Amino acid sequence: MPEGPAAQPGARTLRLTVTLTVVVATMTFLAFVPCLHNQFLAWDDDRNFVSNPDFRGLGWDQLQWMFSTFHMGHYQPVTWLTLGLDFKISEALLGTHPQYGLGMDPRPYHFTNILLHSVNAALVYLLAVRLLALGLHRDIKMRTRPIQIAACAAALLFSLHPLRVENVAWATERRDLVNALLLLLTVLAYLRASTAIDRPAYARWLVIAIALYLLSLMAKVSGVPLPVVLLALDWHPLRRFGAAAPASNKPTLMHILAEKLPFFALAAVFAFIASSGQSSKGWMFPLSLHPVEARITQSFYGLVFYLWKTVVPVNLLPLYEIHFPLNTSELKFIVSFLLVIAGTIAVLLLRRKAPALLVTMLAYAAFLGPVLGLFQNGPQIVADRYSYLPGIGVAIVLVAAAFSLRQQSGRLRQLGTLLLTVIVIALPALAVLTWRQCRVWRTSESLWRFVLEHDPQSAVACNGLGIVEQTELGNGAAAIEMFERAVRIDPMAKGYRRNLRNALRDAGRLNEVVNLWLDEAKFGQFTAPYHNEEGTAALNAGNHPLALEHLIVANTLDPTNAQSRNNLALTLVKLNRLDEAVVQYRKSVELAPTLHNPRYGLAAVFGRQGKTKEAIDELRALLQIDPKHADALNLLRSLESQAAPAAGPPSSQ
Repeated sequence: MPEGPAAQPGARTLRLTVTLTVVVATMTFLAFVPCLHNQFLAWDDDRNFVSNPDFRGLGWDQLQWMFSTFHMGHYQPVTWLTLGLDFKISEALLGTHPQYGLGMDPRPYHFTNILLHSVNAALVYLLAVRLLALGLHRDIKMRTRPIQIAACAAALLFSLHPLRVENVAWATERRDLVNALLLLLTVLAYLRASTAIDRPAYARWLVIAIALYLLSLMAKVSGVPLPVVLLALDWHPLRRFGAAAPASNKPTLMHILAEKLPFFALAAVFAFIASSGQSSKGWMFPLSLHPVEARITQSFYGLVFYLWKTVVPVNLLPLYEIHFPLNTSELKFIVSFLLVIAGTIAVLLLRRKAPALLVTMLAYAAFLGPVLGLFQNGPQIVADRYSYLPGIGVAIVLVAAAFSLRQQSGRLRQLGTLLLTVIVIALPALAVLTWRQCRVWRTSESLWRFVLEHDPQSAVACNGLGIVEQTELGNGAAAIEMFERAVRIDPMAKGYRRNLRNALRDAGRLNEVVNLWLDEAKFGQFTAPYHNEEGTAALNAGNHPLALEHLIVANTLDPTNAQSRNNLALTLVKLNRLDEAVVQYRKSVELAPTLHNPRYGLAAVFGRQGKTKEAIDELRALLQIDPKHADALNLLRSLESQAAPAAGPPSSQ
C-alpha cells in the first residue's frame, strides 16, 4: 500500500475495520464459552448424532448419505459436512468419549458452533458497515468512523443477545449457523455486485452471490425468502429503482427482476425439496389438528413475540409449547393481531421518511414467514432459534435509528442519545443473560427441569425429563411419574404413552400397562386384532411377558375370540401359570367347542397337573371331533398307560 497523506485515511479505516471485526468476534466467542461444557441432549441430538453412525467421517459412504438423506425431515448436506469434519477432529484429538463413543466428544461440536456464530457476528458487522454507509452516509453525511462504531454496536446487539443461545448451545441447530454464514456472504457479495462500477465486476460478484446462495440452501432452507429481501435492498438503501434512484447508470426494473431469477429459481426448488422432506417423514401437522384460523393467529403472535423478546429478553425458554386446540380468543393473540395491524400501518406511513424501517420489517416478516406456524411441524408455538436471521436487520435498524436521530436537533437528538445510551448499557447486560442462558442447555436434565420450572404444563418437557430419569439417572419411579404427567397433559400423544408403558413394563406393573392399553383403545388407536397379532408375534418369538400383555388386552377388548383366548392360555402355560391357563382354555372351549387347540392344550395342562382323568376326558372329546388327531391319540395312549393298574396276585377271599 503506498505511503502518503492520501493513503492514510484509507489505512486508518482498514485498521479500524479489522480491529472492530476482531473485537466483535472475540466478545461474541467469550459470551458463549459456557457452551463448551454442554453435552449432547436427549432432544434431537440423540437421533442426529449419538445414535446416528452415518454422518461420522468424510468418506465416500458418508458423503453419499449426506447428499441423499432427509434425516429427521431435513435436507442439509453442507451442514452434515461440517459435522463430519467435527467427528474427524474429535476422533483425532480426543479419541473415545466414555458416554458417546469414538469421535463423539461434544466439545469440538460445540466449539464449532461458537466459532460459526462468532464469524457470523463479524459478518454482521461488515454488512452493517455497508448498509449504514449506503443509508446514513447518503442521508446525513456521517463520517466513516461513526458508521463503523454504529456497525460494531449493531453486530454486538445481534450476537450477544440471549435469543441467539438456542442456535449456538444446541448442537442440532448447527444448520442455522452454517446457513446464516453463507447467507451473510451472499448478501455481501450481492452488495458488491450491485455497487460495482464495471460490468465484469458486476457479473463476477453476482455469480459468486448465486453460488453462495445455493450453498446456503444446502445447509438449511431458511434462506428461501432471500430474493424478496434483495429486492427490498434494491429499493433501499441501494436506490436501484424508484423515485430516489439516481438517473445515471440506473438499471431498468426488468434488469433487476431478471438478475433475481436464479435466486427465485433456487428458492423454489429448495422450498419444494423441504416441503417434500417434511411431508414424507410425517412432520407436518394436519389441518384437522391445527386449522387455518389457528395458524394465522399463531403467525400474528409470532411477529410480535420476537420483537418483544428482542427488547425485553426475559423468561426465554428452550420450548414454548403449543397446546391444541389453540384458543384463538386469548388476550395475547388479540393484542398481537392489533399490534401487527397498527405497526404495519405506521411503517407504511413512514416509508418515505424512514425507508430503512420498511425494508427491515419486510426482511423480518419474510425470514419469519416459513416458521410462523402456517407450516406447523413441531411442538412449539414460537422458538428463540427462529429469530436468528430476522434479528440481524432489527439490530442494524435500531442502531441506525439511534445514530440517525443523533444527527438531528432538539428533542430528536435527545431521543437518539437516549436510545444509543440504552443500547450501550444493554450490551454487557445481554452478555450476562447469554452466559446464564447457555448453562440451561448444559445437560438434558438441566434443560427439561428449566422448562418445567417455567412451564409446568409442558408435556414435551415432562416426557423429556422422564427419559432422562429412566436412561441417564436410573430412577424408574421418577420416570413413570413424569411420563404419567405428560400423558395427563396430552392424552393423544402416542409417544408419551409408549414411554409410560415401557417404564411400567420395566417396573413389572403389568396391570397398569394393560389398563393403559385399554385406555388407548378408547381413542381408536389400537384394536383387539392389533393386540392379538402383536401378542402372537411375541409368543412365537419367545417373548412371553410381552405376549401376555398384548393377549390380555386383546381378550379384554374382544372376549368372544376363541383363538385369541387359546393364545393367552398357551402364553400362561409358557409362564408356568397353569391354573390360570386352565381357566382360559375352558373359556376358549366354551366359545368354540369344535376348535382343536384349546381342548388339546387343556388336556396337556391337566396331564402336567396330574389330573389324568380330566385330561383323558378332554382328549376323548377332541377325538370325537377329529378321530385322526395324532397328538391327541399319542397323549391319550400315554395317559391311559399311566392310569392302568399294575398286575398282581389275586386277592385272598
